[in-house]
Amino acid sequence: MPNYYELLEVSPNASPEVLKKAYYTLIQQYHPDQFHSNYKQFATQRTQALNEAYRILSDPIQRKQYDRRLALQQESRSPYLNAALKHSALKILFIGILVYTALSWSGHFMKLALSLPLVKWIVIPLLLYGVYRGFRLVRRLKARA
Repeated sequence: MPNYYELLEVSPNASPEVLKKAYYTLIQQYHPDQFHSNYKQFATQRTQALNEAYRILSDPIQRKQYDRRLALQQESRSPYLNAALKHSALKILFIGILVYTALSWSGHFMKLALSLPLVKWIVIPLLLYGVYRGFRLVRRLKARA
């Protein structure tokens, strides 16, 4: 299910006036007549999605039903996964892994990557810190369960 609030770029507790203003702004921005033939299909799809989002969120009854479905969808995710994604140490770990992988993508770049001060003094400590905080988070979550 698409998140209509993100599509309209408003918060979930936005007033009807804010919804209307955001809708009209985005409709003007993505109107198919403003695009050439290459982007017309994309603009048409975006406009249809915006129309559906505004139609549902502008009606108070449909908006309540949508909010309930959205809440159920978000609750259906694993609580461990939600906590882990919100935790900054795991984000640091994943960013560190991505940077290190990018720097040492192939064998001949490994020597270069390990010789860079960025990797030695920033990325590797961030990786170790992320692993340490990740293990602490998992222990705390298991203790709660």
